[in-house]
Amino acid sequence: MMFMEMYRFEFSIRSMAEVLEVSRSGFYQFLKRSKNVIRKI
Repeated sequence: MMFMEMYRFEFSIRSMAEVLEVSRSGFYQFLKRSKNVIRKI
């Protein structure tokens, strides 16, 4: 998921998810969890 986060402005989330065989919803859940962890710190 870190790869997708790094390249999200260069490639579409849809195409990266398809190539990497992950779900788009999983990526967005990952982002949400990451932000929540940062807020707790």
